[in-house]
Amino acid sequence: MNLLLSELNRFRSRRAVVLL
Repeated sequence: MNLLLSELNRFRSRRAVVLL
């Protein structure tokens, strides 16, 4: 479960960078 959370966080971070 922790892995899933970590992956989701990474995806969100990457999306935020693209938005920026």
